[in-house]
Amino acid sequence: MNSNTFLLMFGLNPDEFEPCNEGLIKGEDCYMINLVQKVDKDKRICPSCKSSKCYSKGHYYGNYVDYAPDDKEYIFYISRLRLKCEACGHSFTPPLKGLIPYSVITKNIEDKIIEELKGKDTFAAIAKRHHFSVSYIIKVFDQTYTYVPRGRLPEILCIDEFYYSRKADYKYCCCLVDFRKRELIDIIESRQKPFLDEYFDSISYKERSEVKYLVSDMYDGYAYVKNRYFPKAIHVIDLFHVISLLTNAINSVRNEVCKKRDSNTYLDRFMKLRWECFLCKYEKIPDKYYSPQDDDGVVYHYQEMVTECIKLDPDLWEGWNILQDLLHYKWYGSYEESLGYVIHISERLKDTENDTLKKVGQSYYKWRYEIANGFTKNQYHIHIHNGIAECINNNIKTVIKQSYGYSNFQRFRKRCLLMYLYNK
Repeated sequence: MNSNTFLLMFGLNPDEFEPCNEGLIKGEDCYMINLVQKVDKDKRICPSCKSSKCYSKGHYYGNYVDYAPDDKEYIFYISRLRLKCEACGHSFTPPLKGLIPYSVITKNIEDKIIEELKGKDTFAAIAKRHHFSVSYIIKVFDQTYTYVPRGRLPEILCIDEFYYSRKADYKYCCCLVDFRKRELIDIIESRQKPFLDEYFDSISYKERSEVKYLVSDMYDGYAYVKNRYFPKAIHVIDLFHVISLLTNAINSVRNEVCKKRDSNTYLDRFMKLRWECFLCKYEKIPDKYYSPQDDDGVVYHYQEMVTECIKLDPDLWEGWNILQDLLHYKWYGSYEESLGYVIHISERLKDTENDTLKKVGQSYYKWRYEIANGFTKNQYHIHIHNGIAECINNNIKTVIKQSYGYSNFQRFRKRCLLMYLYNK
């Protein structure tokens, strides 16, 4: 390979060096090359006083490391010229393109590291790939990305939380997501009201007024944010959380029935083992047959078994029927129809004798307007939900898990924004 081409491959300028006759020297596990810096007259200028009257103080060797695409180590021994200014007495070394001042690596490696920091690899993985310590990679990240701005608030804003730390005040972080662009907007350090106030107070009223829909789960803090900072927006409760609240309650009732009966009939065994059949649509129950051990040769279809099991307890029967009504409800109706339906569902749940189902009915009634907005046909003629935020949340949780947690929230926030906003 031509020496000039070789230097260009590592981001060095061949014009800044004397012609190299030795070429590469192969060591035990690396390659070495000796270079001599060539300093023209236009570079013999003092950086302090801009005087051109500088004289040589001799040479010194600087060692610099880089890694080729084949992962082999290349060490550059560069004889660098030291100059001194006659006017101010300042000593300096003329800079070289592709080398970082006061560092032993080339700019080529640093650029690769900075680019990889936008990806999903951990600091430890990047450090291992480039043969550096993790602390050095973190140092490069902090120096390069001192500030990463948030995205602009969209028309449909999704907000959701995820577990971040054991500390009580910082246990759950909030992520803001653009529903239509499917992008991360920002991460708030905590979902507690003081942190939410501090964050949204820093955003102008003009930008906040552009938000037309706010999508969230049934957390009181999000209702507070909507009423104070987005008064003109429509608050939509994600229907996944609405249905999950009822399915979890029915699963608890099923467990209560099993414990209360405390028997070992084939119906009890089916309820204990096939719990998922009680939480889905009736037509989604697996097309399988169940053969009880105490009835030789007799088989029952799963749908028949579910029907027989829920008849064992009136609260389980009522709760399961309400769940089926909710799963089969026709979405995109008018707001008045949806609101009436949510109120009807909540009243049915509150009329049951089971405390768990009553609490679900009370929650439905408390959030009846926001839940009705989730069922109602909107101006975009699309189903607005929080699934995009949940997906990004899962990706963020993977980042935390792979890194075994982040102690510095600002570093964690910048890393996530680079991966899920600016890297797109």
